[in-house]
Amino acid sequence: MGKRRKFFIHPGYPKTASTTLQKRLFARHPDLCYLGKPLTGELLDIEVAILKLDAEQFAQALPDLQSRFLSVMARCADSDRTVLLSHEGFLRPTRYQGHDILQTAERIRQVFCDPVRDEFDCHVLLTIRKQTDIIPSYFFDSVARSPVRFRKFIEASLQAPGEGYLASLFYADIVRHYAGLFGRDHVKVLTFEQFITNRAAFLQALAACFEIDYDGCMELTGGSAFNIKQRAGSGYRITANEAVLDMVNRLRPEVEQLPRLLRIPLKRIPVKHRTFSLSAAEQAALQQLYAGSNKQLSDEFGLALDEYGYF
Repeated sequence: MGKRRKFFIHPGYPKTASTTLQKRLFARHPDLCYLGKPLTGELLDIEVAILKLDAEQFAQALPDLQSRFLSVMARCADSDRTVLLSHEGFLRPTRYQGHDILQTAERIRQVFCDPVRDEFDCHVLLTIRKQTDIIPSYFFDSVARSPVRFRKFIEASLQAPGEGYLASLFYADIVRHYAGLFGRDHVKVLTFEQFITNRAAFLQALAACFEIDYDGCMELTGGSAFNIKQRAGSGYRITANEAVLDMVNRLRPEVEQLPRLLRIPLKRIPVKHRTFSLSAAEQAALQQLYAGSNKQLSDEFGLALDEYGYF
């Protein structure tokens, strides 16, 4: 019997260099059969069904979803390359008005893995980032660029950390759930911080689990043009006019059609910056909230999370 092929699912997290990896590495490495991002056609329909259908609707749709996914996998039928599906929306609980990310993990296995188990070994890659950094980054890019709204969001979230977005960042629980569904040896966890500070080690680990050429990974990600917005600590700064443009655009998406010649000067008008960051007290509260979970994950999966200040 020949060697079984690998099929990897990378469900996120958002704000862990996912877009950079998708565009610069996953879509271009010759050893990968990448199914694509952004999702279109059949894959987009399948994603919407996984995230939006209620339990009864999903059970009824499952056979059709599996059949449709098999047609997508046919793109990689004439190759022995590792197949990869990457989409960080599966670990973004606010997508499509909210969804249960643990239930989503179970649906991912049912739709993507169960139909191909005879041919593929199914694996999961999870990329994580320190919570005190990922929370403001996520809110800044995915919710609103309003420091006032961010303050209210943090205050409300800390009062009920077991609900909503903050609940999705107890990494040990999420990783254990995926390990229970796919097998402990079939789940790999990598950190955003290692990608930033020690890219060689990150790519060595990635190449080993994907079984792809490491030198190719280095070549494809060796440049400086990355879609990563680094700021000192957990802070962001935004001008008042940028905040207004962002608010209007989120309310009225057609504003994106405004001529770039108008939008660019508006963004560059020298006005006072608004600080968009966690206070020292908020950082300490979040650090304390997640320290136990991070320590458990570090111990169970052999991760040096203490080196990056996770606990």
